[in-house]
Amino acid sequence: EVIEDKANEYFSYKVWGYSLRAARPIQYGKGEFWYLPADNGRSTDLRWRYSFKLRGNRFPGALGPLGRLLFTKTFLDRAYANFMRLCMSAIERYVLQPSEGQINPTGPSRHHGRA
Repeated sequence: EVIEDKANEYFSYKVWGYSLRAARPIQYGKGEFWYLPADNGRSTDLRWRYSFKLRGNRFPGALGPLGRLLFTKTFLDRAYANFMRLCMSAIERYVLQPSEGQINPTGPSRHHGRA
């Protein structure tokens, strides 16, 4: 679900209905992208922040703050962090591919995320 989309500035979204076993405790996830000019307009910093709302009626969300800490340490800081790094690398490769008739239209990019 797209929440907000400001072309070349900001994009936010929510994801519902995760089907992976490891994601069953998640009620929904929220992600945000910021596209920030860098290097005097010759490149773009991409920032990606994400968060999750855990289901309060199942483990680990039912444990409150302790459950959120467990979820962070066992899922977000490990498997999901690796997934985020791979996504950011894929986005960078895609953006840096020349379009038809253009050579590197966006310049180099740097990315930042929670990963």
